[in-house]
Amino acid sequence: MGWRGLLLLICGCAEEDRLPGPDTGAPTDPTAPEPVDDDGDGFASDVDCRDDDPTIFPGAPELCDQIDSDCGGDLDEGLITHHLADGGVVDLTDQASGGLAVSGGELGFCPGTYELGAGGLQVGGTTVLSGVGDAILSGSGSATVFAAAGSELTIQGLALTGTGASVLEVSGVELVLDKVSVVGAAVQQLLEITTTGRISIRDSRFVDNTVSAGGLLLAGERVEVFDTQLIDNAVAPGGLLVEVRATRPVYLQSLILEGNGGTGLTLSGLEQAILGDLVVRGQTSSAPAVVLLDVLDAQ
Repeated sequence: MGWRGLLLLICGCAEEDRLPGPDTGAPTDPTAPEPVDDDGDGFASDVDCRDDDPTIFPGAPELCDQIDSDCGGDLDEGLITHHLADGGVVDLTDQASGGLAVSGGELGFCPGTYELGAGGLQVGGTTVLSGVGDAILSGSGSATVFAAAGSELTIQGLALTGTGASVLEVSGVELVLDKVSVVGAAVQQLLEITTTGRISIRDSRFVDNTVSAGGLLLAGERVEVFDTQLIDNAVAPGGLLVEVRATRPVYLQSLILEGNGGTGLTLSGLEQAILGDLVVRGQTSSAPAVVLLDVLDAQ
């Protein structure tokens, strides 16, 4: 009797019940359910990171929407997505280097630096430009880097820079800047804004820019600037750092002007100017820090 027979005799069991089979790797649980594809996108739940959404699966196209569409573990680095007003979505990432033109909807920029070239960014309609994380838009050439005409434009969470006639030129109905930075630009006019409605700048920064003509020209029906800083901007002699013109009351609250050239703040032709927590210090030129021209009421 060989050793196998002796072993079977001792344990009293059949060979097929007790002898180990070939090693197949990790043990399997025969009671575990098989992976299923609940959303019908062709990928089962063991590889699909969101098996309740058919637009999310390994290899799906990524968009700038803060959703990990391809199950790759990252969120949309270096992408530009135009969310159209009718609900459609267009990826514009590959077109950025030649300049972009959009009208309406929301143009989203995910983290990255985007060189827009001489074409810059042309905007029409009611449009929102939004940045996620560290999104920087840069343009170059002799024209305006970012231009909007006849539109209601909102820019939020973006850093803008470049060279040319101006960084931002708007001739439209309304402009809102929220958490926008303009840093290191070399232009003739930093911002040239002329609207028939409201101009609102909130929680924004203009730092280390060089301008040969002027800084911020804000001309609209109503102008409001809150929690905003202009620091270390080089303005040519005789230039105006901030010039405000409005037909309705102007609100300037928590505005810091520090280490800049040119005339700091010029208010002209206003019905009423309401100033609060205005700080002007370290001016690098001998020009006046604040100039009021034809202002009926300043508080």
